[in-house]
Amino acid sequence: MESIDDQTFDIKEVIEKGNKSDMILFHEGGVPATSQMDMNLGLLGLKRVLANLKCRKVFWFPYKVWALNELWMESVIPDIDYGFLNDGTWVRRHKYDNLFHLPFGCSERPFGEYKQDLASDIAFVGTIYGTRQE
Repeated sequence: MESIDDQTFDIKEVIEKGNKSDMILFHEGGVPATSQMDMNLGLLGLKRVLANLKCRKVFWFPYKVWALNELWMESVIPDIDYGFLNDGTWVRRHKYDNLFHLPFGCSERPFGEYKQDLASDIAFVGTIYGTRQE
């Protein structure tokens, strides 16, 4: 498994590495949601990458979908195989066959308590940015 920083990637490098892989998983794809112009430029690059990848294309979008993020969704969803969103309400309101609700794997309950019904093979613990719980 190899990782690529989706904030500073080279389009040709991502396409080359992606086409040697079974799947590419991304969350923002280097698209800044700072302004409409920045987003449009970023989406052009991401759409170019997605159009040239032969592997499975999967995203996990951990933010609420509103404002500029709506444009991101409209632009990216047609070009991906699967999308996972933390925003379950948005997934329910939009009827895409390739989108699924995947919330953060964390809660506010105290550490040390274990619930057998929440057991899974794959779990995410921590935050996307910053330090993680040891």
